[in-house]
Amino acid sequence: MLEFSISHKSATIRYLNKAIKPKRGLSQNFLIDTEVLSIILTEANINSGDAILEIGAGDGFLTDALLRKGGKVVAVEVDPTLSARLATRHAKRDDFSLITADILSLKLDDIVARHPCRKWKVVANLPYHISTPILFALLSARHLFVSMVLMFQQEFALRITTPLGSKNKKNLSSLSVASQWAFDVKLATLIDSESFYPKPKVDSALVTLTPKGSRIDDGGVEEEFFTLVRKFYQHRRKTIKASLKIHYPNHTSCQELFTDHLLMKKRPEDLLWPDWFSLFHKLHHKSLSINHT
Repeated sequence: MLEFSISHKSATIRYLNKAIKPKRGLSQNFLIDTEVLSIILTEANINSGDAILEIGAGDGFLTDALLRKGGKVVAVEVDPTLSARLATRHAKRDDFSLITADILSLKLDDIVARHPCRKWKVVANLPYHISTPILFALLSARHLFVSMVLMFQQEFALRITTPLGSKNKKNLSSLSVASQWAFDVKLATLIDSESFYPKPKVDSALVTLTPKGSRIDDGGVEEEFFTLVRKFYQHRRKTIKASLKIHYPNHTSCQELFTDHLLMKKRPEDLLWPDWFSLFHKLHHKSLSINHT
């Protein structure tokens, strides 16, 4: 089998095209750049014995590197052809496990329970067409992991990492609020489309996400908060006052909120954490007692 080498990118492309034939419907854009691979490994900070959940193992380029670093890899791959190749390649390893399935059909806590380890990390070049549901699945299960290093479409990555209050308001969305509520986020690096084969139509970015404490949702309060945020971002160009009239026309707290003239003139992209917390507390009569900076 051809070794994926920094000095043989063109040979790697020929091999992938002939032996694997990437499927665009599954967002199969394989990483072929070892400089980017080195950045991923640096950000992931793999130590011997760490358990790694790799989502979308693909051709095994990242998988092999994680194993060389001493990680115990649990790879999830939906494509049975690629999964079979990985199973053959690593059949004799006791530090590699393979699940042939759609990651969204799996319970992450079951995976972790079947492979006990002190430190679990997620490292993945995600299928871009399902980035949002995967991110929210990881968000809900974040108490299982100490860190996540994920490849996203660049536009998606900027939405996750642009801080609330930023002047780059076009990047802000409900994803920004949810991601930064749950994680400390960092845009590690931007990645050119030339680093993949087939070359995607968009550039990518690597993001690190570190779960904030042990925030496990209690009684659905977190999901209520995210639902509120999504409601306001449905009308991102409307003021908070206008959106309140749409989504909470008969709410008893609206009259009190209307007296906060400064808040009522803002749009969702203008809001800071105290604004979101105030809206949630007054509209849902529940508190979010987490400090944000």
